[in-house]
Amino acid sequence: MTTLEQSGRFSVEQVKDLTRALESSQTTQWVTNEQLRASLAEIRAEIADFKAEVKTEIAQVRTEIAVAVNKIVLWVVGIDLAFFTGKFGLFAKALHWY
Repeated sequence: MTTLEQSGRFSVEQVKDLTRALESSQTTQWVTNEQLRASLAEIRAEIADFKAEVKTEIAQVRTEIAVAVNKIVLWVVGIDLAFFTGKFGLFAKALHWY
């Protein structure tokens, strides 16, 4: 720090240099209301698309779960049927019945 900076006073050249540096470093962009509305419309459209995708994925998962549950139920019924026909000889009785 220079003596001027320590005292809180700056020379005219230092102020000009600081002003130029500040102006060149600022990249502020002003956005119009129309641009904001367009961005909002795009965001809302993306949200609607995302919701539709999520609903589709949820429907697919529900279908897959239903198919899996149906397979499990069929296996359990099949095993129970095989167990009871074997245990009580129902299969043999059914064959002799013909």
